Parts: sequence; C-alpha cells; structure tokens
Amino acid sequence: LLLNMTSAASVRGFYNASAGEGSDKVYGIFYCRGDLKSDDCHDCVQTAKLRIRDECSNNKEAIIFYDKCTLRYANRSIFSLEEEVPNDWSYSATLVSDKEQFNKELTAAMDGPMDQAAFNASLRGFAVGQTNLGANQTLYCLAQCTPDILGGPCHKCLAAALDNLVDEGKTRMSLFMPSCQVMYSLNIPSFNAGDVPISSPFSPSADSPAGSPSSQVPSLSPPSKVPSASSKKSKLKIVVGVILCAALGLTLFLSGVWFCFHQRNPSEEYKGSETNNQRSLGIPRA
Repeated sequence: LLLNMTSAASVRGFYNASAGEGSDKVYGIFYCRGDLKSDDCHDCVQTAKLRIRDECSNNKEAIIFYDKCTLRYANRSIFSLEEEVPNDWSYSATLVSDKEQFNKELTAAMDGPMDQAAFNASLRGFAVGQTNLGANQTLYCLAQCTPDILGGPCHKCLAAALDNLVDEGKTRMSLFMPSCQVMYSLNIPSFNAGDVPISSPFSPSADSPAGSPSSQVPSLSPPSKVPSASSKKSKLKIVVGVILCAALGLTLFLSGVWFCFHQRNPSEEYKGSETNNQRSLGIPRA
C-alpha cells in the first residue's frame, strides 16, 4: 500500500486506497499541499512513507504530518471521514504588535479561502488568499481539505483548525489535522501563493474502485451559520483534552497506546515550507 501511495504521488496530490482482506485489510490516504509541483509532492510522500514505515511499522494506525504533505494508514476505513485529531502545528516565534486587532483581521481574511475550499467543487478542497492590512502589510492565507469531505464537513474541519490558531498572536502559523489544514503568514507567504500545479493535485485515484470515496464529489452547500471563533476554540481544546485523558487513562490500560514522533522544539523558529516538522500517532496491533 505504501509503495502504491508513493507511485501515485508522482501524478496526483491526493490518493486513497486499501489493500488486503478481512482483518488484514489496511486503508491509506495521503494529500499534498495544493500549491506543490508533482516532484515536490512525490518527495514529501516518499519521506513520509519511509518515516512511518520505520517508526510505526508495528502499529495498526499511524499518521505523519509535514508542511508539504500528510500521510496516514489504519486498519479501519478512514475514507470520507472528517477527523480533527490528532493534530500538529508550525509557527514563528515572532509576535504581532496588536493581537486583538490581528485576530479580527485573520478571521476575516480566512473566510474567503475557507468557503472556497469547502464549497467550490472545481477547486477540489484547496484555496488561498491574501489581504492588504495597510502599513505595507499583507496577510497570506491557505485552506485545504481532503477532497473526499468537501462541503459542510470540510468547512467544519477548517473552522476548528482556524480556531486553534486564533489568539496565538504569531506572525506565521499552520495547523495540521488528518482531514484539513490551514496556514497564514504575514508579509512573506509560507506557500506558493501564485503557483498552479503542473496537473490537478486532486485527480481521482486511478487504483481505487468505482464508487470509492476518491471518485465521488460530495454534495456542496454553504453552511447556514458559522459558529463563532471563540466558542469553537474552547470546544476544540476541551475535546482534545478529553480525548487525550481518555487515551491515557483507558487505552493505555487496556492495550497500550504510544506516540512515535519527532516534534520540533516549541521555541524553534518556523521555517515555512522548509520545516521538517512531523508527528505520527501509532497504536499497537492487536
């Protein structure tokens, strides 16, 4: 499965497939940042494949995050699911001068890319934007979902990701989730804001059977109401806290769960697309 995923990364930026039968069946997904060229996508997936194979090979579920791609596998179906945990982030150590004002500008600037990524089917889950903040400052924003959750689920994931960034006051930050990611940067874009990929990064997976999630486009309709940023941020932190406590208290007791990850020092300066940050979650096989 991992070999097929690496091969697919040469021609597409999203891929989901399964291998095996019965209790041995495994499901895999990768998606690359939508502004990448095919060679960059392939290189990132290749690196992720080697890492996840070497460090989580005995786990029945694992995910690895990079700035350029996310790769995961599981012994359960993970297709067309909106999932927000586990997650990881990258950021700059530099702070904005007026956090309250910046939070308002960031939330407003992300509205367009989030709506476009979720509800413009032709974009296949990827959108960028930029906003002039005055005083020679430009805010660059990126929103991306896996194209098998377009519509309401995509917007929900992006909103949760954004809420985890609001109030941090960083000049550059990214939040990575299994089903989506958001990025923003002040003045210097951390992604190729004007580039168009050589080929559509979201072609249906040729190896996936007809009717599989990768060959279906969800029905899209705008949300009737977008929850407030502050309420979603609080809810996300509560949910994450509950999940972590449950994992440590219950799963460790019953079967054992551990994280196999290489995470940067939180004080390390964020380097945009060159950052080699990565984190993977592994659950031992039964």
